[in-house]
Amino acid sequence: MRMPKYEKLRNARLYGAMHQPKASRISAVLNSPLFLWVLTALFVTAAGSYFSQVQKCMSDADAAADKFDLLENERWKREYYFKHALATMKTFAEVREAKDRYMPSSSDFKSKTAWDLQVEQFHILRRAVPGDDRPFRKQGFFSEKLVEDLASDPHSSVMPILSEDDYKMPDTIFKLSSNCSPRAVFRQILTGEQYVLRGAMQPVPVKLPDVRKIP
Repeated sequence: MRMPKYEKLRNARLYGAMHQPKASRISAVLNSPLFLWVLTALFVTAAGSYFSQVQKCMSDADAAADKFDLLENERWKREYYFKHALATMKTFAEVREAKDRYMPSSSDFKSKTAWDLQVEQFHILRRAVPGDDRPFRKQGFFSEKLVEDLASDPHSSVMPILSEDDYKMPDTIFKLSSNCSPRAVFRQILTGEQYVLRGAMQPVPVKLPDVRKIP
């Protein structure tokens, strides 16, 4: 007597169920609801930390770059003003008067020399990628120091003779920008480093006229 067709199907299902390979412990853990919940929580936490670090990086970088620009603009203003004084004044009395007449761009800078401003910039540059500050350190703004020396020397009687290059203003200016790329942010999270700035020389937006040709 032949076995009914439905009996064959039932026997095949029973055989398959009896010989089905058991899932491994690792597979069971990976597929468990608890593991999936933990994995989701870790992802959400990591994503939150990343975006928080990006916001902090951008905020810190913008604040530092803005302060650096204020200091740099003041240094440029002083250099241009004192170059003009040295180029146009005929006596030391005129140079001293020009020094006393100088008005800084902010009252915060009134009691500070160009060197004081540069020291503040060096503190900001601690947060720049190492090596990016080299072009800034090569800048030679000397006119205010020369005027200070001349004004403080009561025995000065001969105006200094400056070279053609001494009267020229640089064609480039040092600028800072944010260092908040995904790679940089991940490094900040993993290593704790705080290099949120990049620095580079950029062309001067508006070329200043020759100081010797200004009345």
